[in-house]
Amino acid sequence: ASTTEAASSTRLQAALSALRSGESAAGVRMLELSCEQDQELEACLELGLAYRDGRRIKANQERARALLEQACGGGLSEACDTLGH
Repeated sequence: ASTTEAASSTRLQAALSALRSGESAAGVRMLELSCEQDQELEACLELGLAYRDGRRIKANQERARALLEQACGGGLSEACDTLGH
């Protein structure tokens, strides 16, 4: 794995860890960075589900769908399944 891929994976893992430990704001921000900057599809999926369900963040169906579409478009089948594609 390249250094960039390792950093991306590390940021995603840190985000998920922060969310699990109750650090919602930090976890959500790290997911946003991982999705937007690192193009980490798993982060886009997790963030989309959080927006869809209103978990740890105010529900926003439009944002949720955009994030899930991004993950699906990148080839993440779980995101496509969630969208009903």
